[in-house]
Amino acid sequence: MSASPRPQVMIIGPESIDRGKLAEMLAARGLDARRFGWNDPTPGSKTISGQLALLMVADTDAGDMAELVNLKLEELRRNHVPTVIWTSGCASTRRSGEGLDVLSSDSTLDEAVGRLTTLAQYVPLVRCLDDELRHMQRLSEQLNKYIGELDREMRLAG
Repeated sequence: MSASPRPQVMIIGPESIDRGKLAEMLAARGLDARRFGWNDPTPGSKTISGQLALLMVADTDAGDMAELVNLKLEELRRNHVPTVIWTSGCASTRRSGEGLDVLSSDSTLDEAVGRLTTLAQYVPLVRCLDDELRHMQRLSEQLNKYIGELDREMRLAG
């Protein structure tokens, strides 16, 4: 079982937040990062599936941006993109699970980089395991069908 290459990180947030330092720190850890503003189109669903996302929401933007943040989150969830959201606002996004991890606004840049690096290491392995599991389920169905046919033939022969 070989894991796919490390995912690329999409840093999504307003222009007012300095995303350059974060991109530099990710690059130092061997991760490629691309920066997107809230209104920039993110890559299509075929390209986005092998990536991670970090949504950065400034405290001052949290209330005004809640709907836009939720739309971005829904798009990322629909495309199965593991996402870290870095915010203190947006009460509707203050939940973890379903590929979403929430960092509070008082978290350090190092913590955000650490979480993204960890995700980048484990997401390809989990996806590979998921593929293997689906493959085993298909084999199980085929084997079950074959044994059922064999059982039927043995009953007819008896």
